[in-house]
Amino acid sequence: MHPETRLSPHAGLWRRGDSRTVGDVPRAHEELVVLLGLAGRGRYLLDGAEMAIVPGALIWAPAGAAHMLIAGGEGFDMWVLLAHPKLWSGPAPVPMDRGGGWRQLGPGALAEMDTLAEVLAGRGPEARGIGLKWWLTRARQHWDAAAAEQGQRWHPAVARAALMIDRAPDLDLPALAREAGLSAGRLGRLFRAQTGQSVTDFRNGRRLAAVDQGVAEGRALLTAALDAGFGSYAQFYRVFRAARGAAPGVWYRQKERAEASPPRPL
Repeated sequence: MHPETRLSPHAGLWRRGDSRTVGDVPRAHEELVVLLGLAGRGRYLLDGAEMAIVPGALIWAPAGAAHMLIAGGEGFDMWVLLAHPKLWSGPAPVPMDRGGGWRQLGPGALAEMDTLAEVLAGRGPEARGIGLKWWLTRARQHWDAAAAEQGQRWHPAVARAALMIDRAPDLDLPALAREAGLSAGRLGRLFRAQTGQSVTDFRNGRRLAAVDQGVAEGRALLTAALDAGFGSYAQFYRVFRAARGAAPGVWYRQKERAEASPPRPL
């Protein structure tokens, strides 16, 4: 068993930026490895096939597959999930020893998985175990959804705009377009075609995810909303209710009650 998964919850999730090592020889072990590219460009070897790791690249390395990171340049970063079959109390709902390869996720899926991983950081073992199961399940759902688009790369301007929204949510569409090198109309149409969302909806989704994280860290709702880039509580309330179908206070109270209930086995 890999040292990272010997203790409960038998899985680990970390950013590659915290460890700059690359492999010397391909290795295989009992655990499933899932990689999600965040920034820069790296190269990965999986059962003899070389794969590029770019933002949004999702690599599924099944248990028993020989693999290693062979290159990661300056600014390269990715999430790494390592999961032993013992993570699940029964049969795993995702394939652990088959179905490997590379697929490209869109900016929306990348943003969701990145935010969820950040929220999991620092959690206690029990909550972290539940969260890692959910992260892995969502990763496979996104993997399956991307099957029809395997090998397709997202337009660089769309990927750049999505990352800029994440880092500077106050930028409007003309500013994003200038940075991405396209007209505002062209970027807006391309962004919707490739992500299924308008730039505004995508930005609001990232802001709501930031509010979720702020509330989880103990910040007051208004503070979390303003920190996430909403101009006022009224704007936050309007966006939140439209996206989630309930007032923020009601939604978070229901979420708190649900999390306080004993979790159902996955």
